[in-house]
Amino acid sequence: GAARAVWVLLPRHSSRPYNLAMAEGRDASRDAFLTVHVFRGGARAHYLERCWMQGVYSNRPHTLVKFDLPAASAPQQLTLALAQYKPTDSQVDFSLDVYAQAPFTLRPIAPPEPTASRLTGAWSGRTAGGSSNH
Repeated sequence: GAARAVWVLLPRHSSRPYNLAMAEGRDASRDAFLTVHVFRGGARAHYLERCWMQGVYSNRPHTLVKFDLPAASAPQQLTLALAQYKPTDSQVDFSLDVYAQAPFTLRPIAPPEPTASRLTGAWSGRTAGGSSNH
């Protein structure tokens, strides 16, 4: 089969029209540069360097990331990571819309499982490490 187009749209919500807010210089959310990065695998993403499709940061009212998903015999899983270039003092409200030429399911990633380990033992001359000459 042929590749399928996918569009990820990130519209931000504002109570003031964009042009008016920009002209008045009062819309602090204009300093919020947002984008969407796409990772393969459907798991939590930690490193931008492993990104499959990197979005372009924009402070416009709508941010669009377009890509073609290669045809595959098995379902493909992707992670959409919303990113902000630098933190701002104001809250930035937004929606996430996904349009695709193939059926898809959009769901949140489960929170990571908490991890903890408990080891019992004692430091001694043999277990403390360091040079054996001292």
